[in-house]
Amino acid sequence: MSEANTVKIREEKESCYLFDWVSFTSKIDSTETIMERIGLKASNKVTWESAKGAHGYKDRLSFGKISIHYNGREDMGIWVEMSGQGCRAFEEYSETTYKELFEWILDQSKKQVKITRLDVAFDDHAGLLDIDKIFEDTKNGHFVSRFYTHSYQGGTMGMSVDHGRKGSKTLIRIYDKAAERKLIDGSHWIRVELQFRDERAMQFVGEFIKAEDESKYIGTVFMSVLNNYLRYVVPEDNDVNRWRWEMTDYWSRLTECAESIQLFTNMKLEYNYIRLHGYIFNQAVNCINALIAIDGTDNVLTELGKYAWQLEKKSKYKNLINEVWAERRNQDGYKPMPQESWSDISMEEKIEKLDRDEWKSYLHENKDKWQEPKNVEPEGWRSYLQEHEQKWGELSFSDELTRKLELWNKFCDEKEQKRLDN
Repeated sequence: MSEANTVKIREEKESCYLFDWVSFTSKIDSTETIMERIGLKASNKVTWESAKGAHGYKDRLSFGKISIHYNGREDMGIWVEMSGQGCRAFEEYSETTYKELFEWILDQSKKQVKITRLDVAFDDHAGLLDIDKIFEDTKNGHFVSRFYTHSYQGGTMGMSVDHGRKGSKTLIRIYDKAAERKLIDGSHWIRVELQFRDERAMQFVGEFIKAEDESKYIGTVFMSVLNNYLRYVVPEDNDVNRWRWEMTDYWSRLTECAESIQLFTNMKLEYNYIRLHGYIFNQAVNCINALIAIDGTDNVLTELGKYAWQLEKKSKYKNLINEVWAERRNQDGYKPMPQESWSDISMEEKIEKLDRDEWKSYLHENKDKWQEPKNVEPEGWRSYLQEHEQKWGELSFSDELTRKLELWNKFCDEKEQKRLDN
């Protein structure tokens, strides 16, 4: 790719396409053969750790945010899940490529191997897209779409626009990645993300593997799918067929640059979870265990907590924390706070935690379950929650969250009724 065709914002950041989530199931493999399929057999560099499974699977093996879930029902097979950080680990450590992995999946699809989720993203670091303009055009309906639903939101996590319904076969998200990761260096980072499930995911990889140089061809496939589902347009009063309206300048620029931008290959790796984990457990683990043996776990954790403020000065650690939490918010079945940090704290602390970005994100994602008004923290909600306080600590996390959602419904109903009465 020539310098003229390279879209840059700074030397180390180029606009690119990347796979940011890959999940698939296999009913013909064991954990050992799956490791071979994804090119990550256990070795000195690849260490799989045992953990508790999820979504009906009793057990899980994990490496660098790549999970192999197993021991479910007989008809469930094995489920492989690679989050965004997992995809970066795959790119760094795997002995195979995405094309080889997808070719094998498609070849074995009749034998009950299938992709269950695939996220493909375009990262704009060059200023092609203006999230403020996209946000306003979405609010004003200046787009054509094959989706029945769309939504938009702003807040501490930045502006975002969704076309389609979460959990559907196809979803398009456009959002301010720099704001989500709380970058403060003035970076321009807008992400356009296609999220596919099941047969839609299989169709995309079927197109992706056709090219001899898939790193370049991905732009053609990505834009073909994107423009088929969504285009931002300039309204024309004299033409009732919205699909004939001209694209906006920013959408045209995005389309024109498609073929000049390549697939991310992880040549210059960001500091990531697997590197953090590897340093702790490969180099520092003996020092940590020795300190714990001398001072005790609680004292060591207390002492570490005194230095937590230093993270604010280390951008690579802050970026990693924000990236991992952003992935968790995007994960299927995400819960806003882990049970162990919720069950034994006071009601006052629980109220304070309602201000957390994770809780606000959860409320927004589930707003379709609630009645109007839908604003996240309406006046009186906190006092209402306190008035209906139960022995929260005696409830399980899921029961407590269910109870809070029930109270939210009731609170909104009462607030709406008061509005109607007035």
